[in-house]
Amino acid sequence: MKRVSFQLKVKQDRIAEYREAHRKVWPDMLEALRKHGHRNYSIFIDPAGYLYFYLEMPDDPERAFADMAAEDVSARWREHMAPLFEDSQRTAMNEVFHLDAPKRRPPKHRRVGFLLKVRRDRIDGYKEHHRKVWPDMLTALQRHGWHNYSLFMRADGLMFGYVEVPESFEKALAGMAGEEVNSRWQAFMAPYFENLGGGRPDENMRQLVEAFHLD
Repeated sequence: MKRVSFQLKVKQDRIAEYREAHRKVWPDMLEALRKHGHRNYSIFIDPAGYLYFYLEMPDDPERAFADMAAEDVSARWREHMAPLFEDSQRTAMNEVFHLDAPKRRPPKHRRVGFLLKVRRDRIDGYKEHHRKVWPDMLTALQRHGWHNYSLFMRADGLMFGYVEVPESFEKALAGMAGEEVNSRWQAFMAPYFENLGGGRPDENMRQLVEAFHLD
């Protein structure tokens, strides 16, 4: 299984139409997505119309995308949605960190998407530190219900985070705020980010709205 993320852009004056269309995706389109291995598939949207996709796919995602594109219903859906987009070209976002989900996800959990921006001149250092996150930081995240947690980065440092939490993002953040290791980690990582306004990185996670989900 591969975790995949990418970005697209909807015209700002067509956001409401996009969201409405994704409240009632055609059943045969959903069936085709499942047939080609699209799982735990969420689309998040920001106020400017940027879309952030998270999905879990077979080990060869490009083959799965190609097989899906060959479906008649997929061609019809693309034609139906095309007028809403500024650009149909996907912008890749590469995974720079992952914390596994438990073997069995909690029966109730909330999916969260958020944005942060890493400074261009600190991207390599950020990636390096997230290859070896402190073990006690990882333990604290798990203790407060941060599961299936991935960070994806665009080439310019824009970062999209996806995480599943038991109740609410606010409660998950509050739990971590009480952890001494988190205070140290946030202070350590703060110089790597843009536009924090004197706050900590985890105080500046800009939460996104989920526009679509397929289990």
